[in-house]
Amino acid sequence: FEVQDLAVASPATVSRCGMVYQPGDTISWRPLVQTWISTRLTWFSEEITKHIMGFFEMITEKALIHLRKHGEQVIPTPEPN
Repeated sequence: FEVQDLAVASPATVSRCGMVYQPGDTISWRPLVQTWISTRLTWFSEEITKHIMGFFEMITEKALIHLRKHGEQVIPTPEPN
């Protein structure tokens, strides 16, 4: 199977590969950005990282909605709940 086909892989197959499968519709972009900020932008102050997260909050959801409506996604993103 290919990585993009994990949704159809059996739990045993996923387990043998040493992976933990997390369905794409159960996680949003926020935890990914928060992890990126906390692990890659460590030299910035907490105030600056809060501003960076604020920019993502302000722009990302609107951009994804626009992309879903007017564009084409190579890897589909889940709709917000």
